[in-house]
Amino acid sequence: MSKYILEVCVDSVESAISAYNGGATRIELCSNLVIGGTTPDLELFKTIRNHIQIPINVMIRPRYGDFCYTEYEHEIMCRQVENFKNEGADAVVIGSLNIDGTLNEKQMKEYQSKLVLAMAHDLRTPLTSLITFLEIAIKKSTNNENQEYIQKSYQKANQIRELTDQLFDFFLIQKQEKIELDPPANVEYALGEYLSEFCAFVEAEGYQVIVKNMEWGEAKVQVYHRYIGRIMDNLVSNIKKYADKEYPIILEMKNNENMIQIDFENQKNTKKEYVKGTGIGIQNIKNMMEQMKGESEIINNENRYAIVLSFPIYIE
Repeated sequence: MSKYILEVCVDSVESAISAYNGGATRIELCSNLVIGGTTPDLELFKTIRNHIQIPINVMIRPRYGDFCYTEYEHEIMCRQVENFKNEGADAVVIGSLNIDGTLNEKQMKEYQSKLVLAMAHDLRTPLTSLITFLEIAIKKSTNNENQEYIQKSYQKANQIRELTDQLFDFFLIQKQEKIELDPPANVEYALGEYLSEFCAFVEAEGYQVIVKNMEWGEAKVQVYHRYIGRIMDNLVSNIKKYADKEYPIILEMKNNENMIQIDFENQKNTKKEYVKGTGIGIQNIKNMMEQMKGESEIINNENRYAIVLSFPIYIE
């Protein structure tokens, strides 16, 4: 493995090949290097990609001059990020400033989202195929030693799929600045079906669920149904990974004058090998609850884990 990174900025096929032959470990591709570089032509990138076997980072800069971009230029740059990623670029080199010289965080987040969403999408298809092949191998393998390794590979592949799903959700939620909440509805109508499905999925995995104080009353809440579904998926995933089947899952509803609270509580499985998560799933829940004007709270101690979802009561 190389102990150094040698990146060479190039703007032609010839210079890219020379850099590769001269020991460059990656290149930054642009056009018009003499004026500081601008976005290269897609055909130039594709030709270079066919002739060198090192990473290619692509500059995204629609014009020379400053780095304060109009909304029209920003739109062009977003499409360029997607196009180069779809053609196999390893990364993009990009910058966007406000007129006062500070970083334009809004535009930079959108470029980041475009790139990560494209990467997550690209991973899903081969990963789904890999998981399918491993499932077939599990059913057909008769060798106990092979079966052990196939099972481990299957578990790791599913972990990668879950992480890519969480990444996809994270950047999709970040990108969606404003959602339109569903019309105000009785709590049972807004949440009841999702909670029933949560119980069914968890019980299908061999857990017992104890439901407490599920008295709906007349209170109304406003939610976004797609987010509620995603939140429940995350909660089921957490329980499957970390909860102890010897103890019941506690699902409890509490309410006061301002909030409806739904508590999901489980005992940790201390006998199971613990794999530290990325925290993206929990952050996704927090982001989704905030966009629905609600809150989420994590209670995490030595043996107990709980997530509390709080939905503001709708006042007419």
